[in-house]
Amino acid sequence: MKSIFLLIASIVLILVFSNSIFNITGLVLGTADINITEKLQGRITALDFQSVINITDTQNITAEFTNIGSLPLTARIEETIYYYNNTKLDPVAYYYDSYVQLLPIMKRSYRTVFTPPYYGTYYIKARVPYETRVTERWGVFSVIYFVPPVSPIIIIVPSGTMGPISYVTKESGVPKLSAEYQKSYDLYPGQSLLISINAKNTGNITLNDLKLSTSLPSLITSDVNPKVLGDLKIGDSALFLISLNIPKDIPIGVYPLIFEIVSDKIMEPGTILLNITSKEVSIKDEVYQTLLNYEYLLNELEKKISDAIAEGLNITLAQASFDRAKEGVQRARDYYNSGEYEEARSKLDEIKKDFGDTVFQLAHAKLKLRVVAPAFSPFLIIFLAIIVAIIFLFYLRAKKKKKRPKLLGEVSEGT
Repeated sequence: MKSIFLLIASIVLILVFSNSIFNITGLVLGTADINITEKLQGRITALDFQSVINITDTQNITAEFTNIGSLPLTARIEETIYYYNNTKLDPVAYYYDSYVQLLPIMKRSYRTVFTPPYYGTYYIKARVPYETRVTERWGVFSVIYFVPPVSPIIIIVPSGTMGPISYVTKESGVPKLSAEYQKSYDLYPGQSLLISINAKNTGNITLNDLKLSTSLPSLITSDVNPKVLGDLKIGDSALFLISLNIPKDIPIGVYPLIFEIVSDKIMEPGTILLNITSKEVSIKDEVYQTLLNYEYLLNELEKKISDAIAEGLNITLAQASFDRAKEGVQRARDYYNSGEYEEARSKLDEIKKDFGDTVFQLAHAKLKLRVVAPAFSPFLIIFLAIIVAIIFLFYLRAKKKKKRPKLLGEVSEGT
């Protein structure tokens, strides 16, 4: 009887112990409420092209979009190519893929071929609308007249001797990137906004080919500047600006602005929450906050301009945009102090573009891929050389014919 009691007690203890284990590990016997948050998100995972091409070549562009969420989505890849004409970007080509449905982790690649009409700098905007959102990424390349060939380096060592061996070292280090930005904004329908993101190289290696990729609700229009930043040295920082326009008919709610600062070595993601409410703040408070934001941007951009001047860069266009922004902020401040808040808000909306142009022109001036083209086309030079050669041959032939009668006269007098 005692042994039976011990056996029953042992079984009860085993069952209790097993149940506690299942509870600890989450494997509870019976029903369980598992809540998995569904996520709709896509990303442009590649934008490949040649950074420099000849005017006689074509540019092959490949864009890749990946469904990184947990829900199926329908997307279409679009590419717009802009020509840089100093003051603005002129669209010169537009390509688009068909709409495709992508399940989670599925990818879609789209390849296009672009023939440049003239030399200079071109920007590529890859844009993918999917469901209720739009994601964008930029690239830049240069078109030149000549692509100089790379000559091989030949080292000749005399027999029986051994000179010093030289090694080509490649920069190495740990890439790190941080982003400073405001995490959320309270907005109302019809409002415009300029968001700043400060990217800093906190690693010990130079970061190249920086760009800001964004994903926004399709109802909100946006513009990012600069489009591409050439490099970011150790300890340096770069300022990205996102210009937003909130439509008047947008539903009330919280809209995430998802961004990624992408470089050749590392990527830094972030999210900014846009809280759209029906309650408008007073126009006085709105103008005051915008003035503080713009005055902060002026101070930051003034430092960037000073650094660019110290590097010997040509920043004439950036300086002109900065001066317009500075003058506009002062004018808006005067309106604010006079109680003319509507005029102040209109002026601040007007100069939002000047801030974007300033950071764009600063970044463009630093791009190392731009190549100064020769004053004449190579075809024109060859044509002129042929013409000169023909004229020279005719000149020699005419000179030879002109001398021949004189020689005949000399011979006849001698005989």
